[in-house]
Amino acid sequence: MARSLLDQLVQTLEEAVLVCDAEGHVLHANRAAQRLLNQSVDWMQSRPMDTWLRGRNGLLWPESGETEEKEISFTDLAGQTNWSRACISPLPVMGARGWIVVFRDHQAVSQRLAGLEAVSGGIANQLSEHLEIILESASQALLGELSEEQAAPLRRILEAGQSAAILKRQLKAITGEGSDPAPCSVTSLVRDVIPLISSILGDHLNLRLNLAREDAWIRGDEAALRLALLQLAEWIGRHHLHPGVIEIDVSNPSNDPQRIHLSIQA
Repeated sequence: MARSLLDQLVQTLEEAVLVCDAEGHVLHANRAAQRLLNQSVDWMQSRPMDTWLRGRNGLLWPESGETEEKEISFTDLAGQTNWSRACISPLPVMGARGWIVVFRDHQAVSQRLAGLEAVSGGIANQLSEHLEIILESASQALLGELSEEQAAPLRRILEAGQSAAILKRQLKAITGEGSDPAPCSVTSLVRDVIPLISSILGDHLNLRLNLAREDAWIRGDEAALRLALLQLAEWIGRHHLHPGVIEIDVSNPSNDPQRIHLSIQA
C-alpha cells in the first residue's frame, strides 16, 4: 500500500522523478521521467541507477549523503549523451534509505513562464482599458465645482485607480512590455496636472509653482511620472490636514538634461 501510494504521488508531479531503493534499483518512475530519459520503466528497473546516470565526476550519489543538486548525464536510445540538472535527496524506502531524483526540466519551466507572460499580458491589457475610463472619469469629475462631501469619494476612486495602475505596470514588466524612455517635458507635464493635483489636495492646501522659463526635458516614462505626481499629491493630502502651502519647483540650473530638479515641499 505504501509503495502504491508513493507511486500515485510521484505520478502527479510535473517534474521528471525517479525513486530507487538502497541498492539503486528504480522503484518508481513517473511519465515525465520516462519521456525525458526515453526509456521504459522495465529497462530502468533492470539495472542500478548509477550505471546509466552519472555526475560530472562519474558518481551519481551525493558523497555527503545529503541533498545535493548536480548535473547528471544519461544516454538515450539513439546513443546520444544528454545532460540535465537534478536534485538528489535521501528518502526512506521500505525501512532503509533510498533516493529520490527530481530532474529540473528547463523546457517545462520555459513553457510555464511563457504561459505566465501570456496571461499577465492579457490581464494587463484588460486592466489598462478599465483604468483609462476610471481615472479619466474621476479626474474630470474632480475638476468640477464640488463640495468636500462630493469630492471625497472621487478622491478614493482615484486613489484606488492609481494603485491599480501600479499593478498594471508590474504586470507589464513581467511581459517585458514596459514603456521605452522618450523625450518628456517635466515643465509641461507639471503644468498640465496642476488642476488635478489641486483637486486631490483639497481646499485647505494651496499650490505655489516655481517653473523654469524654458522647458526642462528628460528622457523617461511620462505616464509613470504623472502617476508618481498624483500619488504624491494624494499622500500629502492625507497627511497634511491643516491649512498650508505646497510648493512645486521645476528647474534646470545647469542646462543639463541629466540634472533636472523637481521638488515638492509641504
